[in-house]
Amino acid sequence: MNQKIKLLFSADTQVKVRNNNLYSVYSANLSDITNIAKTENVDAVVISGDLFEYCHPNESEISLIYQFISSIVSIETVKELVIMPGNHDLEKIKRKQSYGDDMNQTEHNALSLFVDVLAKLDDDKRNKIIYIDHSGLYESKFKDITT
Repeated sequence: MNQKIKLLFSADTQVKVRNNNLYSVYSANLSDITNIAKTENVDAVVISGDLFEYCHPNESEISLIYQFISSIVSIETVKELVIMPGNHDLEKIKRKQSYGDDMNQTEHNALSLFVDVLAKLDDDKRNKIIYIDHSGLYESKFKDITT
């Protein structure tokens, strides 16, 4: 018996609220994505970077993404949230790899803050998140569904 998986894919959210008061605009856009996931009873959500416009998000930007991730993993039908970083999210890591520690860069990049975000979630929600930080094969949690 074949079962279908409902998948919601989103990319390039590029949250940026520091120069203009764009908080409400980005909040509404992320809420729209969450509402689609709820109303369509999706099984999995894939978010491809860039999550942030800048590699060093401010508190408001981090808060928006945290609220978004938390709301997605709180949806009962969502079994999996796959997050893949984009070039803006990884800019700091790339620079450091290219130039070494001589760049005197000790700050975290946008997605290294993920540890803090995950720590705030309970185990059930945290276990729904798959963060892909490198190229390679990915094994879904949908092992019980045959194709």
